[in-house]
Amino acid sequence: MKKIIVCLVCAFVVLTGARVSLAQSVVVNEFSQGSGGNKEWVELLVVNNGVDMRGWELGDNDDGTWTSILEFTTDANWSSVAAGTLIVIYNGGDIDGTIAGADTDFSDKIVLIPHDNTTFFTDATGGWSGSGAFGNTDSDDVPAIRDAADSIVHDMAVTHPAATVTGPGSTQVKYFIEDSVAEIGVNGNWTVGASTTATPGAGNGGNNTTWVTTLNGGSGDPTTNVKFSVASETVSEAVGTYDVTITKSLPEGNVSGELEISGTATLGGGDDFTISTTNFTMNGATTSATFTITVNDDATIESAESIILTLANINGGTPVAPSTFTLNVNDNDTPPSSLIISEVADPQDNTNVRFVELYNAGGSPIDLLAGNYNIVRQVNEGTSYGSIALTGTVAAGATFVVSTSTNFLTVYGFDADQYDNTISGNGDDAYFLYSGGGFGVGTLVDIYGQIAIDGTGTPWEYTDSRAVRDGLVTQGQTTWDSGEWTITAAVALDMTPGIHPDGPVVVTTSVQFSAGSAFAGEVSGSYTVTVTKSLAEGTIVGEVALSGTATEGGGADYTISTTNFTMDGVTTSATFVVTINDDVDTEVNETVILTLANVTGGTIASPSAFTLTITDNDAAPPPANAPWINEIDYDSVGTDSNEWVEIVGPAGVSLNDYELVMINDGGAVYNTFDLAAASWTFADEDNGFGFFVIGLVNPAEGTADYTPAGWTSDEIQQGPADSIQLREKAGPLNVHLVDYEGDNPNTADNQNTPANDDSVNALTSIFLTGGPGSGFASFGWTNTIGVASPGSLNNGQTLEAAGVTTNLRFTASSASVLESSVSYTVTVVKTTADGNVSGEIALGGTATLGGGSDYTISTTNLTLNGATTSATVIVTINNDVDTESDETVILTLTNVVGGGLSSPSVFTLTITDDDTVVETPPTLNAIGNKSTRTNSAISFAVTAVATEGDPVTLTVSNAPVGSTFGATNINGTFSWASPAPAGVYTMTFYAADNDGADSETITITVTNSPTPASGGMNLGLWLNELHYDAIGGDTNEGFEIAGPAGVDLSDYEVVLYDGGLLAVYSNIPLSGIIPDQSNGFGTIWVDAAYTPGGSLQNGPTDGLALVYNSTGLVQFISYEGSFTPVSGPASGVAAVNIGSLNSVALTTTLQLCGTGTNYAEMAGSGSWITNLNSRGSFNDCQVIPGAPPSTDDDGDLIPNDWETLFFGTTTGAVATVDTDLDGFINIDEYIAGTDPTNGLSFFEFDSIAPSGGARVLEFETVTGRLYQVLWSTNLLNQVWFNSTNGIIGSGTPVTVNETNAADRIYQIRTRLDLP
Repeated sequence: MKKIIVCLVCAFVVLTGARVSLAQSVVVNEFSQGSGGNKEWVELLVVNNGVDMRGWELGDNDDGTWTSILEFTTDANWSSVAAGTLIVIYNGGDIDGTIAGADTDFSDKIVLIPHDNTTFFTDATGGWSGSGAFGNTDSDDVPAIRDAADSIVHDMAVTHPAATVTGPGSTQVKYFIEDSVAEIGVNGNWTVGASTTATPGAGNGGNNTTWVTTLNGGSGDPTTNVKFSVASETVSEAVGTYDVTITKSLPEGNVSGELEISGTATLGGGDDFTISTTNFTMNGATTSATFTITVNDDATIESAESIILTLANINGGTPVAPSTFTLNVNDNDTPPSSLIISEVADPQDNTNVRFVELYNAGGSPIDLLAGNYNIVRQVNEGTSYGSIALTGTVAAGATFVVSTSTNFLTVYGFDADQYDNTISGNGDDAYFLYSGGGFGVGTLVDIYGQIAIDGTGTPWEYTDSRAVRDGLVTQGQTTWDSGEWTITAAVALDMTPGIHPDGPVVVTTSVQFSAGSAFAGEVSGSYTVTVTKSLAEGTIVGEVALSGTATEGGGADYTISTTNFTMDGVTTSATFVVTINDDVDTEVNETVILTLANVTGGTIASPSAFTLTITDNDAAPPPANAPWINEIDYDSVGTDSNEWVEIVGPAGVSLNDYELVMINDGGAVYNTFDLAAASWTFADEDNGFGFFVIGLVNPAEGTADYTPAGWTSDEIQQGPADSIQLREKAGPLNVHLVDYEGDNPNTADNQNTPANDDSVNALTSIFLTGGPGSGFASFGWTNTIGVASPGSLNNGQTLEAAGVTTNLRFTASSASVLESSVSYTVTVVKTTADGNVSGEIALGGTATLGGGSDYTISTTNLTLNGATTSATVIVTINNDVDTESDETVILTLTNVVGGGLSSPSVFTLTITDDDTVVETPPTLNAIGNKSTRTNSAISFAVTAVATEGDPVTLTVSNAPVGSTFGATNINGTFSWASPAPAGVYTMTFYAADNDGADSETITITVTNSPTPASGGMNLGLWLNELHYDAIGGDTNEGFEIAGPAGVDLSDYEVVLYDGGLLAVYSNIPLSGIIPDQSNGFGTIWVDAAYTPGGSLQNGPTDGLALVYNSTGLVQFISYEGSFTPVSGPASGVAAVNIGSLNSVALTTTLQLCGTGTNYAEMAGSGSWITNLNSRGSFNDCQVIPGAPPSTDDDGDLIPNDWETLFFGTTTGAVATVDTDLDGFINIDEYIAGTDPTNGLSFFEFDSIAPSGGARVLEFETVTGRLYQVLWSTNLLNQVWFNSTNGIIGSGTPVTVNETNAADRIYQIRTRLDLP
């Protein structure tokens, strides 16, 4: 057994000795007591290459007595350890702050391993415990290492006998500072320092760092490796964003580089994805960099796509596997289903025959079991869900009915297709149709109702009703659309199970191309064209017909993989591969057109044709006397900067008509620089040629002639296979296109070079050499980088003398002026001062020449003699008053004598019309304020007057819930079927066209309808007088109805009850309109001759019920006793006994006495008495009170006291004016209780904050107001749901506890608390 010594506080003393090992393959390079506690660590340096350290031991060789601490395992990493590897072993139970953390990757030659890592070490019978590692308190123990044969490899105490370490608890570090095994035994080559200055995992500085560097092959510190954290990942298109991480293996040093992007997905804001950046820098201790890929969740049905990132242009490190990362993006778009929910039934008379009907609107049968279709019922707002797995086949144009029970057969005479008691929706339960499984498993393909919403009070509630789908709907929806459904109250026999409305509407699956067109370079090899079908079901067979300007065939422009396609079952796409022939012809772009043809099993939809444009990659020769790209510096040492391009051109040639274009390896332009901004004309600097440098130039190289504002320090991409193009802007016409670091497959280049400006030297470039020549074709690009020479002739380049020709040209190619500018001066110059040159100007364009027309010109003849180098032509513009399109004057140089033409030889002057067109918005006709009572329908017209024949759009904002507004052009109708609750509702109507809008803000005042005497309709009517028992024969009997003036009684009747039978014995329909007899109220007498000779029963205990529309009980009275009937509209209601009237004269009646405007007020202040009749008028014992004194002098619905408070007088406020400009008119400020003169006084929430599992809303209230809190999840459809209603304002803040559900938008509404 090996001896184990555990120390509580460890310190070490180096003893003198003469033992020296001369052939150490591994040495102790650094040792630390740590910063306190038991934080010891040891650093080993591997001196020889391929050392097998399996079975070795780290121990304490105390005066020749060996004590093992750790034993190395047989892990493969120990089998052949490379020279220069630094191995740091530390206390895993008490880690020193200088340790960066575990790193077990041997490939970078930096290894940091805690002692308790059992993959690499075996704890030698307790060796390195939590209390220390190497010795006890005698301070004389130091690290040593021996091999598997128990031979000492290096004993730190032997090799530096004179070294000392402070006693137990020391926080010092001892390290070797020299560079060879031979010097390790020299005491002076070891140094003691503070533990905080230790360098575990790195050289110790000076000669020691040089030694580590040498052992690593002279390449500096151990290699820093760069890689992706993972090689690949697969995500859904709906992922949103995905972060890709790269790491460097060492915390020291700076590493920079780029990502190259490839794969089948398309980069771009409107395409498949974007990426946050493609450049990275990891400085110092930074060991990772992150790139965020944003995936566009489009609605296109497509194949999975890939995004491939590859490490490139790494500076300061080495890429290792995985050096490529692939993100696979799976499509999440599902074709719409042709199986839809077509009818939902909840019969009001039989809950045992509830059913849901499905309909196959497609062209092929649907196997429900194979498709794993399920109907899911959502109970209430989603407290539970029930799934029904469907079986059977639904033919095209057929229905499939699922009912709750076999009672269905009894009612409808045929069996439902499937029975399941889950079909028991009571009107507020939603139904969902899934394929591929049930709720939470399958895919939602159709919906009736809303997810997680209780249907009560919603537009889709179907209690005691049937909901029927529009017969023209042919595809499922995953969100509720009320426009597709009609819901009506219905009994069982009103339902139509098995019959879809309007007959079977069979919709054939459509087929179309996934896109209408695309471009592909001639060099791209191939392009894949995709055809899709609109529905997953059914089989479609068809062909594509070929046309276009390109020729199909093996030796021609292209071939195609097939022209036939078949899409079976759930297959929703087919592909065609167009293989492109990369010929050497210089030609125009050509097209391949594929057109869908001979399709069976479906119809052809748009796009039915696809055009592939093949862009030629064979460059045409440049125009004569053209400039060219001569030198490029695009990659500097360290951080990229000082990048530039040199252009050479014949003396006298201007760059005004040229631009420099930057193109990436995908053929996309990433920047364009207009050289006209440089105002540069080449001078004769070398044999008739001049030099022009654009960009940023290192001062050690020279200076730039022009640096555009948008030119960045790293403007030019670093390759490979990127491009720079010099071209004329007109056309545009290529002049010189260069691919560098290899051929760009997506450009038609003139030249390409393998040379790599490899960032080794900041003063190098790639350039043309050879000659003599006068254009780029005479030169070749160097295959290696060379010394840069911006602004002068390249090394090894000779220019051929150019003959100088005097040419005429315009100073610019175009300009724009206003019609009111009066004139514009056009300048023509000659390129040299020598010789006589003359010419003419030909006129063209859309403007008309002439004194009474658009313009005149000073001359069309030019002569520039001798030293005269310019001439001017004045275009005089006629500033007419016509409203017209912009016009052009085109001047073309022609018939030049004594010279030639340079570009630009054509000048276009655009004359911009500045005559103003007066545009008038429509006029909204006056509407005015409205009023009504609760539940009393209101409707009114909204109209406008159109101007200039423009179409008009009528709209309304802030309309009350439950109201509707429909409009066609200038005519609209506002309707509110059941106004409620009482309050003042403010809304704004608008009439708008392209020229503007007119508006009017109105109010609708809704007051409560008078309260009835008992249950029933609320229109304030009551029975006011009665005569039922006359002396002698019963004649001239009847009753009197009282109520608000203007009420039409045609919807009412009086139902007569027999108190003995507790049942109806007759009824008397009412008619007529109540007159205004007293302060807005009146009466109507009704003769009770219900049979030719009959009259009202004489009692005892008979009664009369005032009823609205056969069922709505307004009032129920009885005479000579009370009773409760068991049938009819008053069933279950106790009658109010008004007294008796036995055998009285015709002139006597039972009359109601009192004061008020409804039955409750009358009965509360008086009673029924016997009195002389007053048939058809109020009784002489009744008082109808008048209206109270005015509290609103100006009738604007704002009370006097409020107007006086804020405006000084009772008429100071204008209701529809926003006095303080805060967006609220004065009447809204009155209702909200805010200050109309303070723009910062708002009606708003004070706070919305979480509290436990809820959300607390707080807002201020005002006395005399009612408040309602509503919520929504979507401001586009403006569907609001009630949260809390009927909150009474108290003048203090109110808090409302709400659910903590996500994605809710809240709204407060307030109204006056009217009686």
